[in-house]
Amino acid sequence: MKFDMVTIKNFRNFENISVALTNKNVLFGMNDVGKTNFLYALRFVFDKDIRRQNFNDTDYYKKHIGSPIEIIVTIDISDQGDSDSQKLRAKLKGALLSGQNKVYIKVAASYDEKEMVGVPILYWGGDLNELEEMKVHGTFFEIDYVFNVIYIDAYVDLYALFKKNANTLLANNDEQDRSTLEDIQQTCNSLNAQISSLSGIKSFEEKIAPEYRKFRHEAVTVSVKSEIAVKGLYSNIVPYIKQDADDSLYPTSGEGRKKLLVYSIFDLLSKEEEDKKINLFLIEKPENHLHRSMQIALSHVLFSENKYRYLFITTHSPYVLAEMDQVNLVRIYNADKIVSRSVLYVVPEEFKEQRKMLNRGLTEAIFADKVLLVEGPSEMVLFGKVLSEKNPFYEADGIYILSVGDLDLSLTNQY
Repeated sequence: MKFDMVTIKNFRNFENISVALTNKNVLFGMNDVGKTNFLYALRFVFDKDIRRQNFNDTDYYKKHIGSPIEIIVTIDISDQGDSDSQKLRAKLKGALLSGQNKVYIKVAASYDEKEMVGVPILYWGGDLNELEEMKVHGTFFEIDYVFNVIYIDAYVDLYALFKKNANTLLANNDEQDRSTLEDIQQTCNSLNAQISSLSGIKSFEEKIAPEYRKFRHEAVTVSVKSEIAVKGLYSNIVPYIKQDADDSLYPTSGEGRKKLLVYSIFDLLSKEEEDKKINLFLIEKPENHLHRSMQIALSHVLFSENKYRYLFITTHSPYVLAEMDQVNLVRIYNADKIVSRSVLYVVPEEFKEQRKMLNRGLTEAIFADKVLLVEGPSEMVLFGKVLSEKNPFYEADGIYILSVGDLDLSLTNQY
């Protein structure tokens, strides 16, 4: 299975763009050009949680509510031996005819001015001109049984994520767990009994009830209890990091640690679904709160490990791209209107083992508007001095000097 193309019409700051895709895509560009909106376009196609929110008038390009929003994703499933292609083919059934090797998935929404909302309707099939409307089961479209979207926000809340998925992450399946849980419940009951016996607790309970009855005449009492006993075992637990050589527990208070733990949790959650569904990772600014060395380590995980087979990522950091290979680079920029260009970046075979060396300069350069190629370090210093005399803020204006050293200049021509 291979992502092939996406077309976005009349959605947020995209009037009408088409972008070639592959299975790993990096979105970059200046602030506020629409990188997050690009991810949200994909989420409206694949993510049931976003789709349930429907479209507001502000989701329509310049509030042009007279025209529908259309988002079309094209996927190549010509590799019939691929397990993900098989999952998609099995669900499409009659919408895909024999000999058709591309799937078109479309979300469309006309704005209802009376209801003040645009309700998304999904279509799919093997012929763009004869798509079949997707069946709905409650709030689930058929596509929701095929794709599992893992959206990782730049500022995801670790504790909210852990609490939301605690029952999945901490499933108690062993036979002895039932006995252990009963022991824990007895311990909680004993804990509450001891809490209730404290003089401060007794005094509070005795004083607060009469005050409450001044407002409402009810035969009630107020009790102070431990939340873990009332709300359940997992209501109040949080993850801690423990050093192997130290018995002390350290709260995961550092933002960098939290970020790494977030990725670890999402990895576990994706494993739960990978046999049943196709995991689609949408990641925003993974560099946030991470030191340069950790960004490079994360780059290795994102671009080398097979679990991130289908990946869309936005970034402003060259270090996140240090290990990139077989990656589609998508630049979103604003000329008179938001447009986009994409190119597939493949590390040449002779540089596979040293791709970090090749990528180091290129990853800096792709974020620039104009790149001056020079032969070596001395030329880089010379032209840096010349440009700084002409314009002290040339780097802020999108100009970058790239020293190619002994690299073959022809490698850079296509990028």
